[in-house]
Amino acid sequence: FMKIAKSFFYLLCLSFMLNSCFGGYEQSSSTISRNYLVQIPYIQGDSSGLLTGHLIKEFSSSFPNQLANQSNISLQVKMLNEVEDNIGFQYEIDDNGNRENKIIPNENRLTLTAEVKLVELSTGEVLIGPEIVKVSGDFDFDFDAMKNDDMSLSLGQLNGLNDARDSAKFEIGSYLAKKIVQMLQDMY
Repeated sequence: FMKIAKSFFYLLCLSFMLNSCFGGYEQSSSTISRNYLVQIPYIQGDSSGLLTGHLIKEFSSSFPNQLANQSNISLQVKMLNEVEDNIGFQYEIDDNGNRENKIIPNENRLTLTAEVKLVELSTGEVLIGPEIVKVSGDFDFDFDAMKNDDMSLSLGQLNGLNDARDSAKFEIGSYLAKKIVQMLQDMY
């Protein structure tokens, strides 16, 4: 009976928190019990920390004063997949401006897939999840910028694809964080 009552209490607190806090970039004006705190550890598979930073920012702006370094409730996220596909192509143009019979990529789609769980750490009980969250975004790049000579590559210069991918991953990672927070709100 105590386990059911405890689970009901967490779900009740979470439902108040999730139903009243998301508004895009707006801060929540509702008051949630100050005893209900959530920690967000590093996202598994996020070696740069970029996605973890986006998630902490989005969670804290949607749920003010609910984020804690140490808490009994943990929002655990694990990156399952990062896929990049060529989706746009063009004919290659030679140095004289003539079209060649070679098709080259100029647009990619980056897809990120994550597993999300809300876990009570003292018991290991999964309160929410695991849920799969998937987002994607398209980006253009200059294929000709990838034709670097050995000297520029040895100096660590990035090509058009790497720059475009990094910019896209920043935006798509931000969208993933928003979608995770929205998913939590929609569940209760």
